[in-house]
Amino acid sequence: IGLRLKPADHVKPHKKEKVTAGMTVEVTPVTSKCEVAKIPVPYQQVIKRDPALDYGKKLVVAKGKPGLLLRVTETILKGDQPVKRQVKLESIISPPQSEVVAVGTKRKVARLVRSPIRVTRGEARTPAGRVLYMQATAYAPYYGRGVDGVTANGMQAQKGVVAVDPRVIPLGTKLYIEGYGYAVAADTGGAIKGNRIDLCYNTPAECFRFGRQTVKVTILDD
Repeated sequence: IGLRLKPADHVKPHKKEKVTAGMTVEVTPVTSKCEVAKIPVPYQQVIKRDPALDYGKKLVVAKGKPGLLLRVTETILKGDQPVKRQVKLESIISPPQSEVVAVGTKRKVARLVRSPIRVTRGEARTPAGRVLYMQATAYAPYYGRGVDGVTANGMQAQKGVVAVDPRVIPLGTKLYIEGYGYAVAADTGGAIKGNRIDLCYNTPAECFRFGRQTVKVTILDD
């Protein structure tokens, strides 16, 4: 009937069927089109620990820059209706450059100042304050909690420093622990929850000897 068809064109009835007078022939052209797009590629942030920066301080060492992606997409149309869409090509035009952020790990170490204990001859002084009976364990600096030997509030871990649950005993609270002595609540721990306390000793051997005990803790009056 004089129609020039492309191989992909959809014909009804089929192209190989014989066309007779009065027959209706439907031809739906099948075409394709390509779209080219440039798409930004987000950059990543890289964190680097810096022992020269104060703890928690952040500094952008290198600014990040997005990259650029070239994408070629082909759309198949049957008549004017899209029936298929596929990515034919993706190519990086320029790679993204990561943002580098330095995070400080330098801690200001506070020193524990021990108050002298005055004892009247023949009579031990009982410190005044609220009393708690707590389950106590022991730890040594550099052996377990905080390999840098620095506590949660920046003090040097040593005998006289204890770990507590801050919801029970606030950090910075001065204590007297029977069988241990005067101490400061200056550390925390993942297992130290509720009525638990962890006493710092200077060596692992002292910790093993202490084991696990119930201790009388006096929260000292200011």
